[in-house]
Amino acid sequence: MTVRSPGSCRCATPSVLARRCAPPGAPAPRHPCDQTVPAADWKKGICVLAGHCAAVVLLAALAAAEVTSGGGAGTLTAAFDRPKAPVGDVATLTLSFQLPEGGAIPDPPVLGGVEQLTILGRETAPNRIALKVLVDQLETLKTGPITLGWLDKERKLQTLTAPAVSLQALSNLGDKPAEAQLRPLQDIVPVRPAWLRYAPWGLGALGLILAAAGLYWWLKKRRRARELAEREEPPHLRAVREVERLEAQKLFEKGRVKEFYFRLSEILRRYLEAIRGFPAAEYTVEEIARSVHDERDRQLLVLLRQADLVKFADVVPTAARKDEEVSAARAYIGATAPAPEQQPPGSATAGTRR
Repeated sequence: MTVRSPGSCRCATPSVLARRCAPPGAPAPRHPCDQTVPAADWKKGICVLAGHCAAVVLLAALAAAEVTSGGGAGTLTAAFDRPKAPVGDVATLTLSFQLPEGGAIPDPPVLGGVEQLTILGRETAPNRIALKVLVDQLETLKTGPITLGWLDKERKLQTLTAPAVSLQALSNLGDKPAEAQLRPLQDIVPVRPAWLRYAPWGLGALGLILAAAGLYWWLKKRRRARELAEREEPPHLRAVREVERLEAQKLFEKGRVKEFYFRLSEILRRYLEAIRGFPAAEYTVEEIARSVHDERDRQLLVLLRQADLVKFADVVPTAARKDEEVSAARAYIGATAPAPEQQPPGSATAGTRR
């Protein structure tokens, strides 16, 4: 079969070649572009070409399918942390997975194929679930095809599948358990009671409790004695002492005017409550005015009203006015104090009775 590419020949014509190259008496040679190919080779070439085309088309289709599916429907692999484990040990079965975009694992995970295993615990992490498996049999631990349920974007349950895995269980009797010889039981070993190990700790804790209880009792007794002493102290002496302490703190001079008048008013109210028997510390000035009948107590109302003006109306008295009001408080306490013959033994009069 002669094949010539149309229009591809640029050599000389056959007649010219025949005249120039052929020996005398020899037939003219064929055209340089003429090739003779057997028919069988043509058929073979066509088959090879068709096979290459089919492979290219298949690869393109697979690539297009991979790009279109966006990573497929996810993957799941399962493996034990070791191929062998002794009986009674705990092995880890790790499930590694990749979900399509938007997929999620429900809580708790939906697992299949591991029902025949004794699972002691589960640890969940991103793209991984670790199962703690107890090796509780001499036979090889085998799972079925492992399945993992997951939720797609539409919250429908889908399934990933991984091949079955196995773990060889090793006997505690060695590689040849049939030839192992069991040792006889030892004699009973005497042991101390378990509570004796904790006896020192218990005694130490008991000592701390007793010490804390003793400290609490001592502080409570001391506070009760101080309260009793304050209760036994005459009201006028206590009021004078508190006024002197307030003056020594110099709150007025430090600019804490409201605090000074608040505490001065509180001292006078508690003193009035102690000597007149009504809750003056909780009463307003008007309520106190309705409860007192002594003229000396009515003079105290002027001082209490001035203190309320400072506390609630932001009135700032002068230093001279403050000294006058402190003197008036002292004079009121001295005027209402009991006579020396009415005081308890050992007490002193705070001021001259008027």
